[in-house]
Amino acid sequence: MPATACRTLDLDWSPDSVERALARIREADSAGEDSADEDDEHPAKTAKRAACDRRSGVRRPLVTPAFLVPAQVVDRRATVQEDSQSLVVSLDVGPHGLGIQHDRRIQSQYSIVEFDLWNGGSVALLVEKRWSLPGDGTYRTGFRVLAVVREG
Repeated sequence: MPATACRTLDLDWSPDSVERALARIREADSAGEDSADEDDEHPAKTAKRAACDRRSGVRRPLVTPAFLVPAQVVDRRATVQEDSQSLVVSLDVGPHGLGIQHDRRIQSQYSIVEFDLWNGGSVALLVEKRWSLPGDGTYRTGFRVLAVVREG
């Protein structure tokens, strides 16, 4: 069996770069502009969600395909296996995290999630798995965004 090629990625850990990357993803999503704001929901539903939700910011719907690759993090750099990429669908994005839906259980604590942007380019993020729930043949997982993969 041939050896699997690994690649080491440089990361930008600054909070500003994470904020800019998440803003680029939100801006590139044309469906996000047409989505209803959480403020438009019934007040009781919003209050119930707020009481159960530990998130520090509001998540907005973002339904778009992305690629996920399990990663190992050592000395603030990420290493990924070239052939372990899977297709996922993002569900929502917030100031510090994102939710995705996927077919297979994610074993790795860390992953790289890469979005091909509709307006050109791509954004790749190092994320940490915070929770995962099985559903009807799929899983839903929440991630905290830790860093941005530097291009090049």
